[in-house]
Formats: sequence, C-alpha cells, structure tokens
Amino acid sequence: LLVIFILLSVNVLAQDNAEDDVGEVDDVDVGITPDSPFYGLENAFKKISLAFAFSKEAKARKELAISKERLMEIKLMIEQNNLDAAQKARIRHEEISERLKARFENEVGSDEDEIELQAEFENELEEQETELEDIQTRVEIRGDLNEEQRIKLAELIESLRNNGNEVRLKIDSREDRLKIKLKEKGLTETEIEEKIENQKETGLENALKNRIDHVEREIEKSENYLNERN
Repeated sequence: LLVIFILLSVNVLAQDNAEDDVGEVDDVDVGITPDSPFYGLENAFKKISLAFAFSKEAKARKELAISKERLMEIKLMIEQNNLDAAQKARIRHEEISERLKARFENEVGSDEDEIELQAEFENELEEQETELEDIQTRVEIRGDLNEEQRIKLAELIESLRNNGNEVRLKIDSREDRLKIKLKEKGLTETEIEEKIENQKETGLENALKNRIDHVEREIEKSENYLNERN
C-alpha cells in the first residue's frame, strides 16, 4: 500500500508540475485511466493537490487542467470501447465542472493580470470545446458500434456539452463583470475587447509553440530509441 501511495503521489505531482511549467493546459498526460483499480485513489490525490493551490487563479488553472484530462480519459476509453470506464470519467468531469462554475463566480479585479487570466480561461475552454467536437466526430464515423452503444455515447456527449455550455456562461459572466470594473477605470468597450483578444492571440501563439516543442522532443526521443536499437 505504501508503494502504491508513493507511485500515485509521484504520478499526480508530475502532472501538476507539467501544468505549472506550461502555464496553461497543453498535451495532457492522462496518467491513470478510469479502467484502473487505482483511479479513485488518483482522484483523491487530485483533490489534495487542489488544496495546495493557494490562489484562486492557481485553483482555476488546475481545475481546468483536470477538466481537460477527464475529456482525454473519456476519449481514450471510447476508443478502447470501454463505455463503463468512459461513464466513470464523465462523472468526474461533471464534478470538476461544478467546481469551475463556482470558481468563475468569484470577484474579479481590474488590472492587466485579470485580462490575461480571462483570455487564458477563454482559450482553454475553446480548446476543450474543440476536443469535444473531435470526440463526437470520432464516434459518428465508427462503424463497429451497435445502436445501444451509439445511444449511450450520444447521451454522454450531450452531458459533456451541457456541462461545457454552463461553464461557458460562467466565463462570459466573468468577462461582463471584468468589463464593468475596467470601464470604471476609464477604458471603453472597444479597448477592453481589443486587450482581451490580444491576450488570447498571445496565449494561442504560446500554446502552438509549446506543441511544436513537445513534438520535437517526442521526435528526438524516437530517434534516440531507434539509434539505441540499431
């Protein structure tokens, strides 16, 4: 049990460190999947790691990271035709979505950091919405699913979409509150929207760079592996 505890702790901490290094979610390592007997323990460690994120911004980032990870778990379990495990991950995704909805109701400030944070949240949610569309497309083109499986997956995807829409409403509401604060400082609607869009573009550029760096590292690892084999 002690060995399991240590391994799970290392796994969760490694994922958390990767998230912190990037600054936003990117190339998520799924880690322990829902079909593992240790999945419940890993979720418990995730909750503990959230407790050690002391600022509201850090908590929001980690919760978004966990939300993305749950989507990737669902995607993987669907590809492996393990619908029970996919449903298990969906339940966990719903739990973290509830946390996010409450998180985005927090009071907002009126400085540049808040604009950057808003743009980061919007970018991440848009990326998760794209991921959900990819899951749906993969399900639709599969020819090995029976009618019962398609109905279950359609219900699962609809549940994910509803959760995402509710989180989207909270993020949009946060942006409205942020705009009110910034207008009180003298900024116009146009100026505020330009600042947010500029931050979103910067975030997307950074995310693209991180992906390219990740691909290059994976290529280098593959080349090193092949050289060692030869």
